[in-house]
Amino acid sequence: YAKRPGGFTATAYGEPFDALIVGDVAAAPGHAGGGSKVSFSLQPRWKLPIIFAVVIILTIWPGIWLTDSMLRTYFPAYDFPTWVWYLPLTILPLPWMLVRMVRRSRAANAQSVRELREAIAAALPAAAA
Repeated sequence: YAKRPGGFTATAYGEPFDALIVGDVAAAPGHAGGGSKVSFSLQPRWKLPIIFAVVIILTIWPGIWLTDSMLRTYFPAYDFPTWVWYLPLTILPLPWMLVRMVRRSRAANAQSVRELREAIAAALPAAAA
């Protein structure tokens, strides 16, 4: 939780990617007693997805060399360009894996927002909830 002008921010934990919950607090028009309205939005945190992408990009080509040398060491008759089957095997599943990870993260982020809303509602007087 961090206070900011006009509201607050908090971490929305996700699996595997976290997000930032931005809460904007504004005066509720027409509300008796000068109440406030809190609105929530989610902002992705890009640090971990960028690290993830860099690691994948930097490990694919060395993986070809490692796999090729291992196959040639253990199977002397192996004489096929490894990259022909290795690249499709490692790159083709990436879009599906990424979609699955983003969906899981968004679901977990939304759950964090619900939990934060419940915690805020519990902290307020019963008349305001």
